[in-house]
Amino acid sequence: MLDEFRIINKYFKREPKEGLLGIGDDAAVLPECPPGKRLVTSTDTLVENVHFSPDVTAKSLGHKALAVNLSDLAAMGALPYCVLLSMTIPSVNADWLQQFSDGFWSLANRYSVLLVGGDMTRGPLSITVTAMGYVEKDSFLARSGANVEDDIWVSGSLGGAAAALRHKISKDKFYPNSDFSRLEKFLNYPNPRIELGRKLVGVASSAIDISDGLSKDIKHLLKASGVGALVNYSSVPCETELNILRSDVKVKALILAGGDDYELGFTANPKYAAEILEISKDLNLSCVPIGKITGEQSLKIVDESGEKIELDESGYEHF
Repeated sequence: MLDEFRIINKYFKREPKEGLLGIGDDAAVLPECPPGKRLVTSTDTLVENVHFSPDVTAKSLGHKALAVNLSDLAAMGALPYCVLLSMTIPSVNADWLQQFSDGFWSLANRYSVLLVGGDMTRGPLSITVTAMGYVEKDSFLARSGANVEDDIWVSGSLGGAAAALRHKISKDKFYPNSDFSRLEKFLNYPNPRIELGRKLVGVASSAIDISDGLSKDIKHLLKASGVGALVNYSSVPCETELNILRSDVKVKALILAGGDDYELGFTANPKYAAEILEISKDLNLSCVPIGKITGEQSLKIVDESGEKIELDESGYEHF
């Protein structure tokens, strides 16, 4: 029978790295922080029926639980190092655990992320990951550096994950003749933009990961920087399935406020535009300017005719 320690040893314990005391003791002992580096930490919890539905696959859940935390590190320009994983599960299901760990380790191995500890107990399904990474001592990204006249940029595309979720839970109402199945990968397997975040250090003046929706997260950045923004809706990138419907009010809400994108929103002085486009090309990752930082200390989103867009939805809410 699988108990807590057998589950940990079978699915989550790996060979320890030299200089690290990890899983198997009461607490992890990490090596000294490398010279000239600073430690960056972030934590996120995913709860069933709040952040994911009961029918989500265990493999995608393992991937996403780690990805959402690595996305926070990416927004700081950090290099991931290690994570803690704490889980409550309603019962012991060996097949579910294997799939979950497969999804988790597939992403962890991509970035050489170490699992150094955590906790496991019985209860409603909930996964908490605490991620740690390194930045150069005085070189990292933050929300508070945007300046008036900076360009506002977005990586990847927005709205795909929200569209897939909306279509899934309301197939009879939300464009039933449209095929949004390709967009499910954006919902279930988001890609943390680690490489982009690292390359933007020294180039971007501020950054944030877009997890709760573009409008809501950009407002967080604006508040931290004490500035405003003018965003052109026609410039905001989205997938083809949404682009053909982008004039629809419901699609506008998905693209601008849907959430679950895990792309990077960032600002930069216009003199860095060519360098950002070169970074985009090198990473084979689209990065496009969508607006300008202003001094008005408010967010204004306009359509192609310059009319202000009023959103019915303000972004994902955790409560």
